[in-house]
Formats: sequence, C-alpha cells, structure tokens
Amino acid sequence: MKTVVIGLIFILFQLNGMAQTKSILIKGKATNTANKGISHATVKTVLSGKDFRTDGNGYFQLNLAHADTLVISALGFKTRKIAINRDDQDLIIQLDTLQRVLEEVQVNTGYQTVSANRINGSVTVLGEKALNLQVSPNILERLDGITNGLTFQVGRENPYGPQNKTNITVRGYSTINGPLDPLIVLDNFVYEGKIENINPGDIASVTVLKDAEATSIYGARGGNGVIVLTTKKAKAGEPLRIEANAGTTIAEKPDLFSVPQMSSADYIAVEEFLFENKYFDRDLGRTTFPPITPLVYLLAKKRSGQITEQEYTAERAFLEKADFRKDYTDYFYKNAVTSQYNLGITGSGKGMNYAISAGHNDSKDNYGQAGAKDNLRFSLGMQLSERVKFSLSTMYTNSRNNNRQIPTFAQLSRVGGRQSVPYMSLFDQNGRENAFYRDYNPFLIDTVGGGRLLDWHYYPYSDPQYTDWKSRLSELLGNAAIEVKILDGLNLATYYQLQRQDIGNENLYGQQSYYTRSYINRFSEINEQSGEVTYRFPKGDILARSIAYVGSRSFRAQLNLNKTYGSHRIVAMAGMEARESSSGGESWTYAGYRKDPLGYLPVDFVNVYRTLPLSGYEYMPGAPVVEPSLVNRFTSIYGNFNYIYRDRYSLSGSMRRDGSNIYGVSTNDKWKPLWSVGLGYDITKEDFFRSTAVDQLRLKATYGYSGNVDLSRSALPVATFGNNPADVGGLPSAVINSLNNPSLRWEQIRQVNFGIDFALSRWGISGSMEYYRKDGTDLYGPSDFDYTTAGGFQTIVMNVASMKGNGVDLLLKYVLDKGNFSWINTLIYNYNQSRTSKYYGPSRKSPLARLVVQGGKMITPVEGYPLYSLAAYRWCGLDASGNPQGYLNGELSTNYSAMSNIASDGQGSMETIRFLGSAIPTSFGSWQHEFRYKGLSLSFALTYKAGYYFRKPSINYSSLINFGIGHPDYADRWQQPGDETEVPAFEYPLKMPGRDNFYLASEVLARNASHVRLKFVNLVYDLKGISKLRYLNNASLYLNVNNVALLWTANREGLDPDYFSGIPPQRMWSVGFRTSF
Repeated sequence: MKTVVIGLIFILFQLNGMAQTKSILIKGKATNTANKGISHATVKTVLSGKDFRTDGNGYFQLNLAHADTLVISALGFKTRKIAINRDDQDLIIQLDTLQRVLEEVQVNTGYQTVSANRINGSVTVLGEKALNLQVSPNILERLDGITNGLTFQVGRENPYGPQNKTNITVRGYSTINGPLDPLIVLDNFVYEGKIENINPGDIASVTVLKDAEATSIYGARGGNGVIVLTTKKAKAGEPLRIEANAGTTIAEKPDLFSVPQMSSADYIAVEEFLFENKYFDRDLGRTTFPPITPLVYLLAKKRSGQITEQEYTAERAFLEKADFRKDYTDYFYKNAVTSQYNLGITGSGKGMNYAISAGHNDSKDNYGQAGAKDNLRFSLGMQLSERVKFSLSTMYTNSRNNNRQIPTFAQLSRVGGRQSVPYMSLFDQNGRENAFYRDYNPFLIDTVGGGRLLDWHYYPYSDPQYTDWKSRLSELLGNAAIEVKILDGLNLATYYQLQRQDIGNENLYGQQSYYTRSYINRFSEINEQSGEVTYRFPKGDILARSIAYVGSRSFRAQLNLNKTYGSHRIVAMAGMEARESSSGGESWTYAGYRKDPLGYLPVDFVNVYRTLPLSGYEYMPGAPVVEPSLVNRFTSIYGNFNYIYRDRYSLSGSMRRDGSNIYGVSTNDKWKPLWSVGLGYDITKEDFFRSTAVDQLRLKATYGYSGNVDLSRSALPVATFGNNPADVGGLPSAVINSLNNPSLRWEQIRQVNFGIDFALSRWGISGSMEYYRKDGTDLYGPSDFDYTTAGGFQTIVMNVASMKGNGVDLLLKYVLDKGNFSWINTLIYNYNQSRTSKYYGPSRKSPLARLVVQGGKMITPVEGYPLYSLAAYRWCGLDASGNPQGYLNGELSTNYSAMSNIASDGQGSMETIRFLGSAIPTSFGSWQHEFRYKGLSLSFALTYKAGYYFRKPSINYSSLINFGIGHPDYADRWQQPGDETEVPAFEYPLKMPGRDNFYLASEVLARNASHVRLKFVNLVYDLKGISKLRYLNNASLYLNVNNVALLWTANREGLDPDYFSGIPPQRMWSVGFRTSF
C-alpha cells in the first residue's frame, strides 16, 4: 500500500507540472543587412525537427512546446542559429549575404540592367572573380572553359563566311555562309574595334546572351549570340577605392616537335630515289631555274662532276642528322614575356561618382620582338538636379609593336615547290650561315650578273636585322548619356557614342635586306660591253607605309518604365537608335629612302620594265593604293517589357525592327521585324509550396526570332575599278565581283528555350538546366542563275538555305563551407547538334561523297547532316601488294576510280562510304574546383569535349613526290609480304589514280576526338592575415598556369584533337600581385 501511495503522489506532481508548463510563442522577421524582409526563408527547430517558411515579407510565427534552437537559412544568405527560451513577438533575425551560393546577379543586356531571377531569357554572367581565373590580355580568351553555353571551335573554318575571327560559338551555329562570330557589345553599344584594345582590368562583368529573349533586342545582328562587356564604375555614395594589379606572364616556346614531320633520313632516301629515276631533271632543265632542295643540288653537282662521291657523302651525313625544328627553335624562338600593370580609382562625392583607370602592358613575343600598350579610361556620373542625371566616359588605347621580318618555320622549310623539307639548316658544318634559295636555284643565283649585282643570296638568320617594322594603333571611344526623370518610375535616356580606330604601319627594308636587294637587282640593267650597271630601281632603303581607319557613330533614345502597383510590377522600355560605321585606308612606298639626311628617289610606277635574271617584264613595286571607303548605316526601333505578378509569375516580350542601306530595293526588304516572348514561374514563392529543402525552383520558357547580317553583301552589284596597263591604252576598267540581288535580306534565326533554375542551399547545391531548339531560315546559299544575263556567273547568293539545331545547357554548383575550409565545385555540361535542313549544292557528288572530300575542317552543307561532318571510305585492309582496299559492289576492291565514281553518282555510296559523325564537339563543358583554406585558395578547371571525330594526317605519296610533303607514317609503310601495318606501300611512278585519296579519306585514319585537358591552375594567397601588412585589407599574391596539359584523349596515338596537325598553344606561367584599399 505504501508503494501505491508514493506512486500516486509522483503522478500527481508530474501532471501538475505539465499543467503549469506554458508553450513559447515566437513572432519574428528574417531580414537582410539592409533590414529588408527575406521571403520564403526556412526556419527549422533543432529539437522538434519542424520546418517553417517566412511569408512574402519575411515574417513568421510559431509555437514551441519548450526551449529550442532556431536555424534560419535562405538562398544567398549565411545560415544563422538563434537560441529560444522565452516568448518573443518582435524577433528580428538578420542574415548576412553569402556570396558563394547564388548571388543576386545583375544582368546587363546593353539596354538595361535587371536582376537575373526577373528575366526569362537565357544568360550567363561572369564577374570579376571568374574573369581573374585566367590572365590573358584578351578578355574573350578568359571566357574559355568557364562559360556555360560557349565554346571555342579550334581548327575549324568557314572560308565562305566573313567575320570569323574569334572562333567562339554560343549554342552552336546559326548560319552556314554568314558571319559566325557573336556580337560584341561594350558599355551599351556594339564594339567595332580590336578586342585586344580592351583592358581586361577595366571589365567588371561579362554577360553572354544566348536565347531569342535575350538576343532579339539586338535584332538582325544578335543571331550568333551577344557578349556584353561592362566596365567598372563607381556607385553613388561609394567611398574612395583604389585597385592595383601587377603581373608577369611567361609563355613557353612553341612546340614545333608536335608537328608531324618525316625523318631527315627517310626524306633524303626518297629524294635520292626520285633523283635516280630522273624526277628532278624537269626542274634542273627549266629555264626559269626554280629553287631546288640542298640535297638535289648536291646530287646534281655530283652527277656533273663538280663534287666527288666522298664530298657528297660528307654533306649528306650532315643533312641526315639535321632537324630543322630544332634549328628554328634554338635560333629564332624565345620565351614570350608580358608584363601587365593596372591602376583603378573609384569614388563619389556630393551628387557625383567617378572612375579612373590606367593600364600598361610591355611584351616580347616568341621572337623577342617588343610591343607595348597603354589604356586610359575615365567615367563620370553627375546628378545635375533631382530629375536629371548625366554620365560621360572615354576610353583611349595606344599600342605599339616593333618587329623584324622574321620568316616563319613553314616559309623556311619550303624550297620552291617542296613544302616541308626537314633537313634545312641555318648553319653549315663549319658554323657559317647558309644561304636559302627562295626564288631561284643556286646554278642561277651564284652566277647571275657576273658579280656586278648586289648579293642575291638570302640569309634568313641575319636578314631580319636589316628590317624594321613598326605598327601603331590608337583608338578613342567616347560615350555620353542624359537621363531625365519624367514621372516616378518613368524616365527618358539618350545615349551617344563616337568611336575611331586608326592603324598605321611603317615597314623599313634596309638596302642590305634581301627584300631590297632583290628589287634593286631585278630592275637593274647591265651593259655587257662596258659592264656598267644601271639601277632603275634606286639604291637605298625601301619604306612602305599604310594607314587604315574604322569608325562608328551611334545614337539611342529610350523610355524606361519601372513601376510597382501592389502585386503588379512592370519593367519596360521603348526606343530608337541609329548607327553608322565606316572604314577605309591607303598605302604607298618610298624607294631609295634614307633617314639622315632625309630623302628618297622617284620611281616610275606607270611603265613596264625588263627584269633580271630571266628577262621578264614587270611594273615597279610600291604604287600607291587607296582602299575603298565603306559606309554601313543601320536604324532601329525596339521595345521590351517584363510584367511580374506577385513576384512569381512573369510575362516578357521584345520587339525590334531593323533597317539598313545594304539590303533590298523595296522598303519591305530594307526593314526586318524581329520579336520574342517569354514566361516565368517561381514555384517557391507560392503559399502552397512548403518544401524547406528547395529554396529556388523557377521555370521559364521563351520563343522568338533574332537575325544575322553579312556586312560584305549588298543588294546592288559590286565592282572593282582600276586602270588597264599603259601598253594597252591605260583606260579605266571595272570588274563585277558580285551580282545585284534586289531581294537579298537578313538571315533569320528562330529559337525556343525551356529552362529551370533551382537551389537547395541546405546542401549547398544550385544550378540550372535548359533545353533549346535553334532553326535558321533565309540563310545565305547559292542558287541557280541564268548566266546568259551576266557572263561567268552560274549561281547567285540568295536567302535559300536553312538549318536546324538543338541542345542542352546544364550547370551544377556545389558549395561546402566549413569555416576556414571551403570547396566550390562547378560542373558545366553543354550539348549541341546543328544540321543542314535545306541547301542547294551545285556539285553532282552524293551527300556522303561531299563529306568525304572536305574532311570536317570547314562547314559542308549537306541536307540532313551536321554542318561540320566527317565521312570515310570503308576500310578493308591492305592487299598482298600493300595497296589499300575498299568495297565495290559488295566485294573487296582496289579500283579507286570506280569507288569514287560510285560515291559521286550516289549509287551504292552507303556501301562504299560510312558516315562517322560530327567533326565538332557535340558535348563539351568543364569541371571547375576551388579549394580555400584560411588565406590560401587553389582553383583549377578540367575541360572536356566529346561526341566528334577527326581525320588523322598520314603519308600522301602524291604530295610527297610532287610537293615534298612528308609524314612520319612513311617509316611504317608496307614494304614486303608479312608486314603488319595499315600504311600502304610506297608507289612510284603513281600508277593507280585515287589511291592516296582513298587511303587518306578511309575510316582507318578516323579517330575519336574525345579528350580532357587541364585548362588552368590558379593559386592565390590572401595577405590579409599578415599582421605587418594590415593596411592591405584586400591584397593577394597569385600564381597562374594556363594551357597546362592534355590529360586524356580517346585516340591511341595520343594526338591532340584540336591541334592534330599544328602547334598547340604554349603553356603560360603568370605571377602577380593584386590589392585594393
């Protein structure tokens, strides 16, 4: 009984305590550092494990059964913990911004600046930190390997399309024969100058506009994507800030040994074989005395008895050991050095803000040639009154280069018609400089003029010292803008830009240079009786000068609306702009030039003169040339709007109508309307969305049109005017280069885009995924033309082609933050495939046969196939005589002409030829890492490309015999039965037409181009922790290595798929110092 009583008493006390326990009521608000509420933040209790979310204004309310700890987290903010043990109905929880998760990115489209999560278009924004991961003086090169949706197409060309200078593609291709480069915009206006003029230290951010919603505002020039460069500017109220950067980059010597080259021993053996079979007798017997290789010269001298067998053997042994790649590398190449210095000052005062920067680069290239560049930039913003703002900015660039006429490796390894002689040597066995024979062979040059002319030998090692090439480039870019506030949320802005770039070249050739000596000798006249020489082209130096300019003027007037009405927000703009660009130039030459005392001699450019050494007739070189002045004018009207309801639903659209003087005769052809529309939906802002794991889930879709314009084309006929030679009357003449096409108009690109942005900050994960389709219509292409109306033209370029493309852009980012240690992991995956859907090809070859011929190096428009495609003849090994075999009518065959004809006729081509796939990457991207421990940061990027093929170069016996182009595969050729090789036997004379072409285009040489490379490594040490340098609040040392290494490639030879027949970019080492205070 006692036990029962005690138990009852204990239970009563427990019930009484529970009855007296009071729940804790918490009412609060989550804010940022500006005390603005954070909507849809997650509030989690540690003990009970319950999750809550703040409302649209950041408020929350909850009841706790007992004391607990709240964990508050939100996208873009640092997580915070708050202990709760009593009621609090006015709790304010302030969260600090977390820069490493997903910042509130501002997108500058060139027309307006908006928040990234408020636009429906597809954009990629790179800030200053990302741009500093690489240290190239070219700002565009800093985008390589870190930009979602953008890639550099290396080793590919489109000779029929202009404006293909950057090798950059944004979401693949949009054209076949039009310009391939994306549009470059600098501070609101299209940039016409050289990208190298822009100082990377002045750039605050780079925005890549990718889909129609983002690019259609640029109308007829935005079809290839738009890259917007935004310079650094001060903000109102910003204190004085000084930034400085100094760094030096060393680029290693170019690796000539990566170029496939036949061994000197094999090359000499082939030349001896050909000489024995009298192949070179044709050149040796010609009255034009074409250049011959050193070995052929020795063989000819031995045959004529001018040297003995022993002398020949000694010379041959020296040549056999020579490797011109080593010679050229040792005597010409040096490590390139570039030093970059930048200083920037920003600040603000009462009613104004300003930014001033200066940059200076000193460089020496891989030949030791000096260059320098200076950049100055100034921007000013002023609040003239309560309603009027004024801004002004100027940018000035001046670059200088002092070069010598240093011949390239390819130029010196070419002797006459033989283009790749591996045993060339700059010096002989005794260390004396060798003469190279560029224009004629030694049998002529060693005897011409009987010693009365100037030395006509070319000495490539010493000759550059007698040349001096100077180039100067200056660019001035000015912007002015006035913004007037009309009403609350409505303003009118006007912009004006003036740009001028001038280029001047001054090339001095001293009289001792081969260039000058050759011209003096060529126009000399020798009196055979007296021996007197008359120099009709005057002795002395030659000074060649040229100037060129590029200029533009742009004006824009724009109304901007940014207004909120309760749950409704409207951001819109409408405007018009006009733009004019112009270019021109001229060149002239002074002969008999002397610098001190200054003077030159006149030259007769009108009459024809007899020339040495072959008694030909030529005009004197250097006649003045005036380049045509080109003027292009554009005018546009445009509009853009973005309607947002309850901060979660958005509807956007844009319209632009472009007009130009280069297209069409009728008004309808001169103007081109382009438009886009977009939808956006942020699910996480909905009241019913209760997931605390997902901080952002935004869906978006866009559809619209942008354009592409080829400034070199015209609706009118284009002719080149000149004068006929004086000996036929000298009358003016004109040659029509392109026919008139009154219906010629802009190319048009339609694009649809579906995307999702997401973030799970609890796990440090964020990213985006987008799918798009990209169709080009009205593309430039050839069409049949009645040549009887204009002789010589069977086709005319019209808007008759089309293409289709689709792709995926995926970005995943993971952040692990453990206080002193953090790891940021970014994965970029891009997929793109572009195919020709309509194209007229005048060739009678079958589609697969056309792809075989081009080899994937250029755009080959064949309906149904990728723009860059690779096809190959089916390979069936070598026969008993070492000949390559293919399939013909279901059987093994060496009838190469028949196989080629079948392929060309299209009958049975599928049996003879196999389509391999795309010749450019269909999958590409990067995997970036940043590890940070206290003040030390290590970043690196692995880039990859996959889903494409390339054709491995190999031996071409026809090229070897006729043009001297060899390949190391010659050593692996079939020589006798039983040899296990895939390289055909050497054939001479060439008895089987098409044999080489079949082998080189067969699938045995096709290789998978997939590869992974280490693009860069960046090591940064923050000096903030060094007590003696406390005044340097933001100072760091950095070490950067770029173009580090090719880590893996799918082909068995280990060839670099991007540079399989050329020189890969050099590895670059950079060290420097950055600070701001």
